[in-house]
Amino acid sequence: MTLHVGFIGLGTIGEPMAANLLNKGFTLTICGHRNPAPVERLRAQGATVVDTPRDVAAASQMIVTCVPNAPQVDAVCLGEHGIIHGAKSGTIVIDCSTIAPTESQRIAAALREQDVLMLDAPISGGPERAGRGELAIMVGGEPDVFEQASSLLNAMGRSVTHVGPNGMGEVVKLANNTICGNLMIAISEAITLAVKAGGNADIIREVVMQSAGANFLLDAWIKDRMLKDNYDAGFATALMQKDLGAALDSARSLGVPMMMTALAYQTLRGGRGGRLRPRGLLVGQQNLPGRCQRHHRHRPATQGGVGLSGVPLPCSHGMGEGCARLHKLLPLPLAYPPIARSAASSRSFWSGVPTLIRMQSRRSGLR
Repeated sequence: MTLHVGFIGLGTIGEPMAANLLNKGFTLTICGHRNPAPVERLRAQGATVVDTPRDVAAASQMIVTCVPNAPQVDAVCLGEHGIIHGAKSGTIVIDCSTIAPTESQRIAAALREQDVLMLDAPISGGPERAGRGELAIMVGGEPDVFEQASSLLNAMGRSVTHVGPNGMGEVVKLANNTICGNLMIAISEAITLAVKAGGNADIIREVVMQSAGANFLLDAWIKDRMLKDNYDAGFATALMQKDLGAALDSARSLGVPMMMTALAYQTLRGGRGGRLRPRGLLVGQQNLPGRCQRHHRHRPATQGGVGLSGVPLPCSHGMGEGCARLHKLLPLPLAYPPIARSAASSRSFWSGVPTLIRMQSRRSGLR
């Protein structure tokens, strides 16, 4: 039987996710978007277009939402024309947005009062992987609801992991983005330092990828973006700043110090106020106002695609902070698999976290 799916949120990630579901044979209902172009493209591919999230809910058995922030998730789910007013009993909402865990839990509880079920299922992987159905998805919610939604989740993701009750998907995603946000800045600093000293960026990347500093971002993103002066990245700086802010808010409530993440947050905030383009997270070459200046005209040919002059920013990759935050809320053995398969994965993470897990086991008397 064909599954009737609703999709709300047709932005940079949402549109390819929706197109992927159409390509895989799902019956898809969407609603208007502030940008009509993705709506019309998906209509041409076979999606049914309705006016409001309430109308989407009325036509759907399961609904995927993918919007930028908690107020929008609230409006889509609980607002005057929201899902809650059109959904039938037993409808499942799969929220792929990245928001504060407490907000996700609040919205899930409000939906549950009307017998509408919710999974928080934030995603990692970028637009290209979204279009191929190869995202990493970390899912919070009841096990039986996760099981019911597994066919749809597996159509969207190559790595789908149930990490605990409602809100835990958001916990793992914020830990993932804590690592990603810090790591991207650290890569930019390191490449800048090496190139300013006369190194070749392409060779530096190749060497590091065979060393302890190897990581997904350096391998997949830097090669095709930073080293080619291509800043049309798939994730907005404002969204990463929002995610780091949510992680810091949660850390304060848990008593977890996150000094490096606070610095990364301020770096992104300062960049947004200056020359840093809002669409890309590749901050190294465009950096903060007054901190460094591009010098493409004077860049030697041996310098690869990076042409920075300026002072490196004091930042680390934040793996320890992400793990510390996770450990307060979720056992590391459960959190390790989805992050290891996401954009935050690095050689340090692959080797370091299993060591932490073994140390914890010894301390607790477990083997």
